[in-house]
Amino acid sequence: MRIRVAHASLQFGDTDKQHTADITKIFERATDREYVWIMGTETGPGAGNTGEELLRIGRDADYKLWIPIEQTKGAGRSTDCWIAVRKDLVVSGWETNFIPAIPSSSQLYKEQGLKPDLNPRWGPKGLVTAEFTSTPELGDINLVVAHHLTKGQRKGPESIMRGVDHWKWNEKMDDKIGEWLAAKSKGKALGFASMDRNASDRKNPASIPGATTLGDELKKYENTGHGDIDWILSVDKDSRVKGTNLTVLDDKEFFLNMDHFLVEGVFNIEPLKNV
Repeated sequence: MRIRVAHASLQFGDTDKQHTADITKIFERATDREYVWIMGTETGPGAGNTGEELLRIGRDADYKLWIPIEQTKGAGRSTDCWIAVRKDLVVSGWETNFIPAIPSSSQLYKEQGLKPDLNPRWGPKGLVTAEFTSTPELGDINLVVAHHLTKGQRKGPESIMRGVDHWKWNEKMDDKIGEWLAAKSKGKALGFASMDRNASDRKNPASIPGATTLGDELKKYENTGHGDIDWILSVDKDSRVKGTNLTVLDDKEFFLNMDHFLVEGVFNIEPLKNV
């Protein structure tokens, strides 16, 4: 069974008109290409109409959405990640969550005795997750998306800004993602992730424990706008899951206003038996 997925790192600083144009174009392609799901970033506070447009346009395209800034009043409202899953593949058990992993910049700067409004700035970061039972052939699916800190690509002094070690905090997020996937993807359940990792997939030693990027699996690395920093992953234990293609659509192939390119991944999944 062949499935196509996508990752879209949007651009919070674009105009409302640009947000609407990009999201419309992404979901038009999602419908044409039959994406099973899309996950992405940059729809949090300060991102204008992005959240409401993801809900409106995604629902019109028959996707089930988890947009924390629009759909929760809890701590997850400050995150900028989002998930869209094709409605016909969500049979039952839709459950969503936000799991904190990196405190806000203001909190971490205060711990250093600094002013909270120094740059760089970010809100609380963490794991945006969705769990559901899909068709009998696919079974239980577990998805997680995250947006890591910039300037934390390698361990060392260059990753420390305002006394905050971006590398260390990004590693903590990686570990949480790996732990969540391992806990949820037991037995026949499947686990997938995507992220703006803000680090090169090919060159960086960072990794998600227990999971492999499509880039590493296929030995194919492409610039996603700022290097090969947008990752799509599957859980290693899922022997019935095999990555078969990774495509990055640059502005010449698929123009978007956002500063990242749309990333597509393809997996072959061995259907569950006795269905």
